[in-house]
Amino acid sequence: MISDTLSGVTTIGTGRYKLVGNFCVGAGLFIVLKLPLKVVLISSCMTADVSIIGGTILTKFVVDALHKSGSAQ
Repeated sequence: MISDTLSGVTTIGTGRYKLVGNFCVGAGLFIVLKLPLKVVLISSCMTADVSIIGGTILTKFVVDALHKSGSAQ
């Protein structure tokens, strides 16, 4: 399992792995759907921002709930 620590919260599969996925989706948008490069870049940047920020917030809620329940130390 891959984990990174971000502000004291352990997150699974963050950072470079999400960005690689966004790059692959962007390549598909450009090559398969023939979308303009500007559209692909904007879409990929928005997806990366939302997924990293949302994933961090969601992970914090899950970790806090685990600590509250006593399942995590």
